[in-house]
Amino acid sequence: MDKLILESWKKPNDSIVKSFAEAFDICFCKDEEELKRLFCDSNVQNDEVLNNRVRRLNALYHTHLWGKITEEIVTFLKAGGAKFEKEIKSGDICAVKKLAKRERRNCFVFATKYCSFVAPDKYPIYDSLVVKALLYFHTQKPLVEGRLSFERIRKTYDYATFKEIVDEFKKQYYLEKCSYKEIDQFLWLVGKNLL
Repeated sequence: MDKLILESWKKPNDSIVKSFAEAFDICFCKDEEELKRLFCDSNVQNDEVLNNRVRRLNALYHTHLWGKITEEIVTFLKAGGAKFEKEIKSGDICAVKKLAKRERRNCFVFATKYCSFVAPDKYPIYDSLVVKALLYFHTQKPLVEGRLSFERIRKTYDYATFKEIVDEFKKQYYLEKCSYKEIDQFLWLVGKNLL
């Protein structure tokens, strides 16, 4: 990636975000393509398809699911089947909470990533590195009034507020033409490189 682009992330614009997204794609192309193939399979009643989606997303994106939680999520997805998949594709933000709220564990991070792979144009991803970058930008130019608590958002499954923050980031930096996927990739790379 060009040195000028690396130094200009603090004042993002469409071309900078797209350059970071391209760099992300180059670095993680194989993983992204594998996940896209898994999420293109429309047989959401099939245990193997759902198992592969959940396990590969967990492994590649480090969502920290294990054992019974993984099984519980697969069971939930299978029970919801095509109806739940349609809910996600429609952009229903309640789908995140339904998937995230497990009996033994808060799976908010996983749920945002899962929904994003089903409908990337409707769901920004909640991730610790994305949060780190958003906090940086919030200190430069507030994204919301008052204190910004991503931990509260995660603990209360408040996806609507998270999405509003990402939308405000896009608005403040005139990035409305950038997709959520491009914004995610840009913020993730920024968060990864923040000291």
